[in-house]
Amino acid sequence: LQLDFFKKSLEKQKKILKENWNFTVNEINTSKEHTPKDEADHAFLSSEQHIGNALLIKKKSNLKAIERSLKRMEDNCYGICELCQEPINIERLKVKMFADYCISCKELVERY
Repeated sequence: LQLDFFKKSLEKQKKILKENWNFTVNEINTSKEHTPKDEADHAFLSSEQHIGNALLIKKKSNLKAIERSLKRMEDNCYGICELCQEPINIERLKVKMFADYCISCKELVERY
């Protein structure tokens, strides 16, 4: 396993996510400062805040997954499926570096 490559990539993704997090929080706070002039303005600001909140939830989830993967590296179990304990395919890890499950187990988890 190319652990050094994955570690550097995960740390880079973590840094970018944190920067994006701060940007999104600032955008939400800035939009809250604007007083809507009419109903359309209010609806637009409200939908903008909902989108911002949804983005924050997704970013938080990804950040936790990255931190979990970095911790698994420290524990020498990165790249091992949490369900079946088999190695996760390297091609899957290249696409989703913070994958917790192999493809088969991920499908099972999503089904139930």
